[in-house]
Amino acid sequence: MIEPEVPQTVLEHLLNSIPAAFFEHLAARQSFVYEEVRESVNDPRYTPVEGRYLAGYLRRSLMENLFRQAANASGLKWQDVMHPQGRFSCVHIYAANFHLTTHYVSNPGDFVRPCASRQQDASVNKFLDGYYLRGSLLAPLPTLESARAIQLYLLHGKRFINTESLFINLALPDSELSKYQWQRTLPEIQQAYLEKFRQNTAVSNATAEPKPQIKRQKKEVAS
Repeated sequence: MIEPEVPQTVLEHLLNSIPAAFFEHLAARQSFVYEEVRESVNDPRYTPVEGRYLAGYLRRSLMENLFRQAANASGLKWQDVMHPQGRFSCVHIYAANFHLTTHYVSNPGDFVRPCASRQQDASVNKFLDGYYLRGSLLAPLPTLESARAIQLYLLHGKRFINTESLFINLALPDSELSKYQWQRTLPEIQQAYLEKFRQNTAVSNATAEPKPQIKRQKKEVAS
């Protein structure tokens, strides 16, 4: 007998599909990657224009490698997929039916630059169009687990000002690659894992508590 699918929000499905260790790895190491990129911009061997040009390629390569490391650390599968132009590859990470790719954007609210490969990746989210109403993705959704694939973006960036300007966001693009149907920041995702851990701990403690023994009085035997 096939168990009926339990409706879930996108966040709930994500928490059940991607280990918290994946995001912990990213949060702990992103600053080191961007610091290395910053140093390349200021390298005296290059002019400022050359440094900024090289920084874009270095940032992309180092962040792609960081996502591979995070996948390995959390037991997720990944694959380097060549772009249609054949100039470079893009890492794809697989978690349950989530397909994650990583992209740089200048600011947290910016949209990814459209291209043929991203359009193809986003087209798998067509099934979600029926649940999008008045600018919001309806929740819970009954088809997340049974979907063949769900494309999810890992957006990263940093204005070269200070460490606090670092960010990693998760975004769910629509099938036409015209808007995000759902988006969360890394701190929001980490807080959700913490809340889930607290809830599971509370349930475990409640289940493990011994039930009070009811003492029964012995019946007096009539003489």
